[in-house]
Amino acid sequence: QRRRPGLPDQAQVVFLVVLKEIPDDIQVRFRPGRTDLRQGTDQVLQALVFPDITEEEPETKQADNGGITVLYGGNLGRPQSIPFLVECLQSRMDHEDEKYLIIGSGTEERVLDSFIERYRPSNIEHIKELPRKEYEEIVSSCDAGLIFLDSRFTIPNFPSRLLSYLQAGLPVITCTDDVTDIGRIAEKEGFGFSSSSSDTASFGEAVERLKRADRAEMGRAARRYLKENCSVQKTYDLIISAYKLSKQ
Repeated sequence: QRRRPGLPDQAQVVFLVVLKEIPDDIQVRFRPGRTDLRQGTDQVLQALVFPDITEEEPETKQADNGGITVLYGGNLGRPQSIPFLVECLQSRMDHEDEKYLIIGSGTEERVLDSFIERYRPSNIEHIKELPRKEYEEIVSSCDAGLIFLDSRFTIPNFPSRLLSYLQAGLPVITCTDDVTDIGRIAEKEGFGFSSSSSDTASFGEAVERLKRADRAEMGRAARRYLKENCSVQKTYDLIISAYKLSKQ
C-alpha cells in the first residue's frame, strides 16, 4: 500500500486498522526500508487517527450575554448545499445574539462571499483558511458546530467534520437530507439538533432550541458519544468483525 499524496491521515486509517490483526489468508508486502507496521501498530494508529481522543474534558463556552457563536468548518462545495447554507444565514442576519463563523473554502465559496459582500451582515464572518492549531483553538471557543448536506442525497453520509466538533465538546446542528441519520443520532444521544436541508424554518427552530438548551451537558454528551463510538479500538473491532463474518 502506498500513501496517496493529498489525502488526510484519516483516509489511510482503514488499512492500518486491518493490519492490527493480520489474518492468515492475507499476504502483506512491505517495501524495502519501510517499518513493518505489524510491530507497534497500536501506536501508529493512535498517531494517525483523527481526532486524537484526549482524556481531558474541554470547557464548554457559555457566553455571558446569552449569545452564541456557531461554527461551520470544512469544505464549501456542492455536496454541502452552500446556497441553502446562505439562505439559513440570511434568515438569521437580524439576530444580534447569534454569530456565525464560516471557516473553509471550495468550489461554491463564491456564493457565500457574494452574499456577505452584498448584505454586509455584522454577525457573519468567512475565513478561507487557518493553520490547524488556530482552527482547533477557534473550535474550542465556539458554542456549536454546523453540518450541512444537500437535500438530494439518497445515501447516508457521516461528515468527517463532526469528529472535530465532538472532540471539542461542541453541540451540533445538522441540516441534512432525509436519508442521512446523523441528525437523528445527535438528537437521540443528546449532543445536537436535527433540521432539514430543504427548510430554513427548521434551521431557525434548531438554533432557538440550542439557545435554550443546557449546552454544557450537550458538550459532555458529544464527548461521550465520541469515546464510545469513534475510538481506534471501536473502529478496529467493527472492521475485523465484519471481515471475520464475511469468511464464515
